[in-house]
Amino acid sequence: MLPSSVLIVLLPSIRRHRPAHPIAWALTAGLFLVPAERLSAQAIAVTAVDATSGAPIPGALLDLRDATGHTLSTARSTAAGRRLLPVPAGGGVFRIRIRRVGYRFHDSAPVSVGPRDTVALVLRVRAVPVSLPVVASIGETRCDLDRAGTRQDAAHLATLWEQLRTALGLTELTRADGGAATARDRVHQYVTRLPAAGSGLRPRHTVLPGRQAAVRPLATLPPDELSEHGYVRYGAEGAAFVAPDEHVLLSDRFVADHCFRLEQGRGETAGLVGLAFTPAPDREVPEIAGVLWADTAGVRLRFLEFWFVDDRLPPGAGGRGRAGGTVHFADLGDGRWVTSGWTLRLPQLVRPEAAQRAYTLRFVEVGAVVAFDTTDAARRAAIRSATPGFRRLAASVRPGAIALTVLDAPDGHGLPGATVELRQLPETMATLFEGLAGEDATARGTLPVVDTAVVTGPDGCVHVAGLPPGRYELRFGPEQPRAGGVEPPAVVVTVAPDSTSTAGLAPLPSVQLGDMCRGSGTAVYGVVLKGEGYAPPDALPQVAARVYVRWRSSDGRLHEKRTATGSGGRYRICDVPRDVPLWIQAEMPRETLSYGAPARTSEPVTVRLGSWRAAYQALLIPLGGTP
Repeated sequence: MLPSSVLIVLLPSIRRHRPAHPIAWALTAGLFLVPAERLSAQAIAVTAVDATSGAPIPGALLDLRDATGHTLSTARSTAAGRRLLPVPAGGGVFRIRIRRVGYRFHDSAPVSVGPRDTVALVLRVRAVPVSLPVVASIGETRCDLDRAGTRQDAAHLATLWEQLRTALGLTELTRADGGAATARDRVHQYVTRLPAAGSGLRPRHTVLPGRQAAVRPLATLPPDELSEHGYVRYGAEGAAFVAPDEHVLLSDRFVADHCFRLEQGRGETAGLVGLAFTPAPDREVPEIAGVLWADTAGVRLRFLEFWFVDDRLPPGAGGRGRAGGTVHFADLGDGRWVTSGWTLRLPQLVRPEAAQRAYTLRFVEVGAVVAFDTTDAARRAAIRSATPGFRRLAASVRPGAIALTVLDAPDGHGLPGATVELRQLPETMATLFEGLAGEDATARGTLPVVDTAVVTGPDGCVHVAGLPPGRYELRFGPEQPRAGGVEPPAVVVTVAPDSTSTAGLAPLPSVQLGDMCRGSGTAVYGVVLKGEGYAPPDALPQVAARVYVRWRSSDGRLHEKRTATGSGGRYRICDVPRDVPLWIQAEMPRETLSYGAPARTSEPVTVRLGSWRAAYQALLIPLGGTP
């Protein structure tokens, strides 16, 4: 296994100067300079209105530029089209550039601001929409956005780049202004384990319970650091992958490190135009390539797809559609742009059997989807206009259900009033956050899973809806009587999006209980399974595995009992104490491991017998990982 660290952030600030492109912009404006009373600091109070209707222009980017054309700061206009832009101490002569998605930008006339002055500036802008034709791919890449083979190519590249910069800037500023999410917006994170080709195993998809949308989900690295060291970091424990964000994509270092070209959409991207980027020929560190996709009409940003470019990646991991990810964007219709979802697909090396020498490759995909509050009409429109990729992503986190039936073992009839505990299996949560970099990685590793209890109706049935997709363990509740005081085996159920799974539970019939441990004492029993981190029914029984039960007595001494699994991977250890924590773990038989390989073990599990005389526990030995 190639352990994976993920560095993702959905979008920091944009502060860079873009040289003028060789394009004529056809916008007209009227400027009105109104004296304002002196304040303790210099500023320009901007009001942007439509020159035709007089209506305010909300959600536009306002760039404060100095006399040389350098952008000093960027802010987003409010719903009233206003913004106060502080200027550097001492004042000077400035221009305001106004940018709106789908329209050409406009530069104001020079504005003179004296020491300790605030100047009111009204921009009356006549907006000229921007559109791009569907273009064929340009074979020759442009390693500088201001150079192109023809004037038309240059105009298309420059137009697309300017519009993408505007949308990305609005996304970041929407978050900075506190408008990225409402209290009713929810974020659903997920992890999907994609099995190695030819393994015969099914993908395993787990979704975390939804939570309020975060302002800054994770953290990334500065553009200068990525330019110097690259996007994949190798260490003793594996590789860490770094995803780009707006600050990276729009930095001068990123532009200098990559070549750009236009790309025509095909298939799911038909009708879109892409700004494709590839590493410059002289790049010698792990890099990324990708495409920023936009509508040809209105040039509205849709999503980013990217992939890692590194010769050290295992065969089959590099290239488009493999190790990489996507970031999806939504226009809320009022000048606010938000990140609506992201994915990151990471490679893992797997050796199905420890004695084999050949590795196989699988991927783990992690991601998140924002479930918008659909009571807002603008948000409903944003969802309707989403790309097929985002609609598929959103469908993957929709909830499922379990139709549960509890039977009375002696007569097989439904058992009314039975309490059943449902718990989302947490082992994939560790995978999701394994090695995660970022300031809040530790806290995010403790995100809650679904853990609840339900009671059957008069017919012994209960329908449990609204469950995040994933695998659930079903057990009888603590107050449910157990036949002979022995806890019956748990049932594992897989919940899929937009579907209902069926499950049944029944107390162990007396014929199955037998005379456990000669009718006296206590025991733990269960089964040991092996697989690529997959639990039943995908995993296989492990015969001859060693199983350990350890505990500490009241005097602090450590005690241990052990056994080996028999046919079907079953085990039983008798005469263990009650009312103390019992630590249970399984280990792969040494003879199945190659010489010098470390032991393969299950995750340790702690149980306490209490009033039971026997408790069931399944143990899983994952075969993925560093051999």
